[in-house]
Amino acid sequence: MKIFLSHSTKDKAFTQRLAEALTAAGFVPWRCEVDIDFGQDFITKINEGLKDAGFVLLIWSPEAAASRWTKLEWEAALHREVKESVTRLGVVKLRPAELPPLLTPKVHTDASKDEEEAIRQIVAAMLRRRAMIPSAPPNAPRPVAREPEGFVGRGEYLDRLYTELVEREAVFLLHGTPGAGKSTMALKALWQWRGRFERALFVTCGRRTASEAASDLARQLKIDVSGLAPERVVETVREAMEAQRTLVVLDDVWYTDVAALMPAPPASVLLTSRWRSWGFVSPNHALEVKPFSEEEAEGVFRLWLGDAPMERHRAGLLDLARRWDRLPVAVVVAADLLHRQFGPLNEAARGLVLAGLRNGIHDVPALMRRAVAGLEATERKLLEAAAFCTADGFWMPLAVSIAGLSQKEGSAARDRLANGSLLRMLDQERQRFYVHAVLREAALLEADHDGLSGRHAAAVEALFADGETRWRDCRECMREVIPAVQWLAGQRKMDRMRSVAHQGFKIGYRIGELEEASQILKAEEQMWLAAREDGAPEELQRCYGHQAVILQAWGRLEEAMALHKKEEAIGLQLGNQDSLQRCYGNQAVILQAWGRLEE
Repeated sequence: MKIFLSHSTKDKAFTQRLAEALTAAGFVPWRCEVDIDFGQDFITKINEGLKDAGFVLLIWSPEAAASRWTKLEWEAALHREVKESVTRLGVVKLRPAELPPLLTPKVHTDASKDEEEAIRQIVAAMLRRRAMIPSAPPNAPRPVAREPEGFVGRGEYLDRLYTELVEREAVFLLHGTPGAGKSTMALKALWQWRGRFERALFVTCGRRTASEAASDLARQLKIDVSGLAPERVVETVREAMEAQRTLVVLDDVWYTDVAALMPAPPASVLLTSRWRSWGFVSPNHALEVKPFSEEEAEGVFRLWLGDAPMERHRAGLLDLARRWDRLPVAVVVAADLLHRQFGPLNEAARGLVLAGLRNGIHDVPALMRRAVAGLEATERKLLEAAAFCTADGFWMPLAVSIAGLSQKEGSAARDRLANGSLLRMLDQERQRFYVHAVLREAALLEADHDGLSGRHAAAVEALFADGETRWRDCRECMREVIPAVQWLAGQRKMDRMRSVAHQGFKIGYRIGELEEASQILKAEEQMWLAAREDGAPEELQRCYGHQAVILQAWGRLEEAMALHKKEEAIGLQLGNQDSLQRCYGNQAVILQAWGRLEE
């Protein structure tokens, strides 16, 4: 295994000692000052060194941080890592220097205090890394499921799976949102490490019983279980898996009776499921599969579209991925569909909608509809209500109120949705949760939007009407006021609209949520401008005055003065002396701040 040592020449002494230790352990270290002869093409030789290396160790110091060559080397290693979905880069912190954001999550070895101990740790880590190199001899077991193609990223997950399944012979769980890539990752691990096992098995459990899944496994094991009672089928298959070193993937597990199928070592079991909690799996042996990182999403687009289109349209493509929270299945299908387009790429990307995210392998809308369709009535109501709340996170009691559920019903539905990876908890104490963008769209496809809008507005009104005592709860729902204002105005319920907008502003201003209070006032202003030909001058006057007060608090005095002048003009038009009095007083405060005391 060749190891590329990326370093500054200022760190040559440490790098040489590290290279000697790696050589003694059977590795082939690559260093530019040793492996490039005088007169050779420097760039070509470095490219060859990076291409041939199984791993890159970046020796980090202030001099390395300032080196253009070092930057090019670690960027090339990162690019290859994302493309091949195998960890290729580690960082050795030799002397303190700020790390670029892309290097922050990388595995670090601290050599700043004890260089010799750091060298020992690095050699041990590289020995383990060498053991993880996929090996599939001709007689390696071939799983019945196909190997996933175009797999990108996810290196940290595969590293963990190797530790748990190959080294420790554990039962391990991958859980997460539908479409997060759990099954694909499990298949990748199965194919990548199958050479370490005598048997490699894959079965999709779904809503089948343990005995039905065991019958599938029996066919793969070539065991005749015909005529056996269901519990005996499970027992026979489990014993067969325990008899040899077996790697088995139980995909999309739904029911707890699968516990009876769990073999003991030397077998290793990888489960995938939406459900995050299983009594027979330790929380230490479970991992949530999260959305793609931005780098992984970029890697998918590069794989399907090529480097040149990715560079030209990078911003638009990454925005497309962000639109669906970088859900792996959505990103992969979008990249495939764009690959088949022959018109302008940006135009095609803008035209992609959830309903069209389907290719010959994945149907994203159907996947999400199945996730919603399998819910109980109370769970579906709560999910629809949650999806109707603000997209960046919502307060659970508000969603329960919109869904029309009791506190007990809401708590049970909440726990079921969260355990099934259909809700993500943002803050347990504040009861803040999040619905994934793709799932949110799917949940609302067939929902009663008018009914939800009305219940949403009514719930927000009720909360803010009691804002003097429930201001902490109102703080959690400030962003819910604007859609309530917009819906009430659209229904011509202007008195209710005015009331909830005023309460939202007043509470936001008092508790220091000035940005939200300002946005509420701007939304109300637009509603009054659209509602009447004269723009409801007395209401606009109030909106301008309150917005100006917020701008004053922010120190944006020029903008505040401009709004006070608009407020003054309406006050003169209406002959409203009380409003003029307040307006002149606020203008005087600004003039005083400017030092224009005579005015």
